[in-house]
Amino acid sequence: MIRITFASPKGGVGKSTIIYYVTKLLSDKFKTLIVDLTDSATLSRFFGIQNNTCRR
Repeated sequence: MIRITFASPKGGVGKSTIIYYVTKLLSDKFKTLIVDLTDSATLSRFFGIQNNTCRR
């Protein structure tokens, strides 16, 4: 299992955007899991998730 972590103490540097695109690329060949530990839940909005349910 490969684990990739994106972290930065500063907000607004593009972490969520980078995670979104890296995940989209990797999901073509691998099973992927994203854990969003931020209060803003930016990744949930990118992937269309509300109340822990994906709307795809």
